Amino acid sequence: VYFLPVITSTVVLMTIGDNLFSPSGPLQRSLLDMGVLSEPVFWKSDNILPMIIIALINTWKWFGISVVILLAGMYGIDKRMFEAAAIDGANGWQLFRRITLPSLRPQLFFLLVVDVINGLQMFGEVFSLQFNVYGGANNQALPPVLYLYANAFDRSNIGYASTLGLLLALIIAGLTVLQFRFVRADVD
Repeated sequence: VYFLPVITSTVVLMTIGDNLFSPSGPLQRSLLDMGVLSEPVFWKSDNILPMIIIALINTWKWFGISVVILLAGMYGIDKRMFEAAAIDGANGWQLFRRITLPSLRPQLFFLLVVDVINGLQMFGEVFSLQFNVYGGANNQALPPVLYLYANAFDRSNIGYASTLGLLLALIIAGLTVLQFRFVRADVD
């Protein structure tokens, strides 16, 4: 069940999120009934809420694959390390901090790299919400790829969009190299 959002289309997930958070949606209706909200919130026209909603939906979408990757890493940890540490008097927090967390470093690094790349290449999440202006009010939720798309196809500025695409690829490659160096230096 927790893996279902991973295999579901981004458009479907964003439509569910859009309906859930709409002024007439079940979440706002419940908050109005409980007295938490005094009037409906039009989150698409807000400056901050679109980013929060997109982040929540993306977290929900990628939670399942993150759990699977971390569980696979945890199954790979040698149980004898835990037994030896327990004999030496380590408590649960020390076991987690000194054995589990360092052993999961490759999986955490992989998830970090993939999440950074996904964040920079986000397109469908914002585009499928059909903002009147790309990225909501004042373009607050405008990811780089959607800015590239708007320049290429809406403004017919192909040269600028091509430059943006190349720059985005270089930024992603640079961030990935920095993350590799940071993690390798930390391991050594």
